[in-house]
Amino acid sequence: MRSRKVFSITTGWIGVSVMVGIRQLWLMGLCMHDPHIMGSIETNDSYLDEKLDFFKQFSL
Repeated sequence: MRSRKVFSITTGWIGVSVMVGIRQLWLMGLCMHDPHIMGSIETNDSYLDEKLDFFKQFSL
């Protein structure tokens, strides 16, 4: 009988956490690069601080 490798729940959550971090970084870059998006949101320091705080609290 052939055994299958089963991923643990921990491995799955780490993968999800990494993808959330990548998505947040991509979205932040998208907002900074596209003047249409950047002009429609508040672009003061609090916007950047909020996005950077996400990465300060981010953990695997």
